[in-house]
Amino acid sequence: MYSGAGQQVDQAIEWIRTGKVEKGLAVLKQLMMKSAQNPDLLYQLAETFYDLGHLDTAKALLDGIEPFFDELTTERQLEIQMLRVEILIDQGELDQAINEIHDCLEREPDFIQAMLLLADIYLMQELPEIACHHLENILEIDPEQDEIRLTLAQLYLDLGDMKQAGYHFDELKDSPLQSGAILGKAKLLSQVGDFEQAYELFKACLEYDRSAEVLYGCSLTAYQLERLDEALSFGLEVLQNEPEYLGAYLLLGQIHEKMGNFQSAIAKLEEALRMQDLDETIMLKLVELTYENGQVDQAQRYLNQLLELDDEHELALEWVERLQVGS
Repeated sequence: MYSGAGQQVDQAIEWIRTGKVEKGLAVLKQLMMKSAQNPDLLYQLAETFYDLGHLDTAKALLDGIEPFFDELTTERQLEIQMLRVEILIDQGELDQAINEIHDCLEREPDFIQAMLLLADIYLMQELPEIACHHLENILEIDPEQDEIRLTLAQLYLDLGDMKQAGYHFDELKDSPLQSGAILGKAKLLSQVGDFEQAYELFKACLEYDRSAEVLYGCSLTAYQLERLDEALSFGLEVLQNEPEYLGAYLLLGQIHEKMGNFQSAIAKLEEALRMQDLDETIMLKLVELTYENGQVDQAQRYLNQLLELDDEHELALEWVERLQVGS
């Protein structure tokens, strides 16, 4: 019976996908009426309604499996619980989802899918340290989970744990995800101030990835090394690839300033300000650059804009005194 019912489910899904929604749903509702004593069909219907976005219906169908739950195989029990977890997550019931996952792990301690969902939930709750713990547990079970290792390395990098981040990036050497690991290692080295090695790694990434992120990394580290022509070239290429990359405008402003091209620096910062018109940092830098470039009226204009945002801004008030003295 299940095979025939399963075919009807597939046909109903096909009808829904091709626009015959009422016809498909009618078939699914008929099958629901016949499914009360068939846990496999209940599960298939629950999966189907979940995929269609009918979370309450999917949850009710899973509840209908409870009388048969202990008779099912462990594999099917885990599938049911994982679907219930997905529904709870989508409904925002994260604590209930965590409890359901722990129940899964009591049944199957090495169940990687459950551990991964648990890590995802803790990331949703902005608890990355706990998420890292669960991802480490996965790697203890299966060290070949390269995607999880790369995610873990990036999390450690965000947390500032350079030692652990570096370890996991190095473990990805010669893996299919080596390119992501090289980029991550370049970011790590840049953050700890090893700009020479970071620059070489960012440039190595260019062989397979000329994205704005990689080019920006090249530009930033070249700037830190005072290789200003290279920094400028990479920064301009960032904007060719992604014209709204705000950080590139700010960096190009710094590069032009260091090269003594104050008007070009001002132009880049003015472009950045048009994109982010309430940015106090940009305004303050424009006050400084326009003043140094002899454009006192412009400096006063940016200073007035800044004070409109925050009339107690300490650095802005210092500039008020400085402009009064200079006038």
